[in-house]
Amino acid sequence: PTLPLLARLERVYRQDARPSRMIALYRSASERVPDDLALTAALGRVYFELEMLDEAADVFEKLEVRAPDLPVVHAFLGAVFERRGDTRDAFDEYRRALRLGHGFDWPHRCRTCSAIAPTWQDRCSQCHRWNTLRPSPNR
Repeated sequence: PTLPLLARLERVYRQDARPSRMIALYRSASERVPDDLALTAALGRVYFELEMLDEAADVFEKLEVRAPDLPVVHAFLGAVFERRGDTRDAFDEYRRALRLGHGFDWPHRCRTCSAIAPTWQDRCSQCHRWNTLRPSPNR
């Protein structure tokens, strides 16, 4: 219930052009509940949206240490690096986010027996034919 309430307050502060209030709101909340990763990510997002890239990077890098498998952390780090013009690191972070979020996983269907596999395989597990799996139009 905390995050939706904070999001509403954030909208009000944003409409009133009070960015320092938005930052104080999330900083205070994340200090009170330091184990809530969503609050910390929200603080990083606010910094990012306000173009405070150093602060955003700092928050997301600390969050990455605590939760290295969280795709949103890598997506935001990629965006920070991209805005800084560091394309190589940005792509690395985006790639990490997509892999962790299973963005490359796509179901495949065997064109011979119509068996479905969660990802591409060289051989159908049902009919055992080679190279018959094709991307399924339905994800």
